Amino acid sequence: MSIIDAKEVCAEYDLPRKQLTMVALWKFSLSVERGEFISIVGPSGCGKTTFLNIVAGLVSPTSGQVLIKDQQITGPGPERNVVFQEYGLLPWRTVEDNVKFGLELKGEKDNDVAEKVHQAIELVGLHGFEHAYSYELSGGMKQRVGLARALVTDPEILLMDEPFGSLDAMTREILQREFERIIMKTRQTVLFVTHSIDEAIALSDRIVICTSRPGRLKEIIPVNLPRPRADYDFKLHPEFGPLWERVWGLLQAEVYDDLAMQKEKLV
Repeated sequence: MSIIDAKEVCAEYDLPRKQLTMVALWKFSLSVERGEFISIVGPSGCGKTTFLNIVAGLVSPTSGQVLIKDQQITGPGPERNVVFQEYGLLPWRTVEDNVKFGLELKGEKDNDVAEKVHQAIELVGLHGFEHAYSYELSGGMKQRVGLARALVTDPEILLMDEPFGSLDAMTREILQREFERIIMKTRQTVLFVTHSIDEAIALSDRIVICTSRPGRLKEIIPVNLPRPRADYDFKLHPEFGPLWERVWGLLQAEVYDDLAMQKEKLV
């Protein structure tokens, strides 16, 4: 059963200074099943983040529609939470109070709030740092706080825009493994934007390949590697290499086509 249905979504932006209209997405369609982990990859500027923001209800499509459980999106909703690359923590709040913020926005004031916050902090591995402020945390720890804040309200859908993109390689890989463990436990549906093929393979059930701008659906590739991938070096699996090459080949073609078009415009 689909929980997200995007039907021929188009998104355009006016650029008044250049007197142009930029088409970010063109007739982009995608169905996501409940509990699926979908990664979206594509060249820079192909509309990946725009699509995520449309599903979040932060941006309206120019045409087409996105349905959540058969209901058209009209704005943000409690069944969806977003995790951005920027941590977005409130510096005057402790870890505990930052995580609590999502519950406050929902108006929750019952006796379960403290327990929900405690469970979310435990889930992301930040026990012992409840009373720390953001300046006392590493980048990886800040992103764990952002993840806990998104999880504490128990959303059905997590929308993630390169959440590990600003982290060093080792921290990024550790958080990928931790995140897979968390999602296998919480069973949220995840839409995950990334530029990393390794990351997409590590986390996804399916990988959505987008064309260069305007973004269109080019291909959907299933990832059939066994889970939990954190329990073994999935890069040594015999299917990893061919899968990586397939994704890279599709992306490479789009990047080269885009570069050729840009070169033609300069001539």
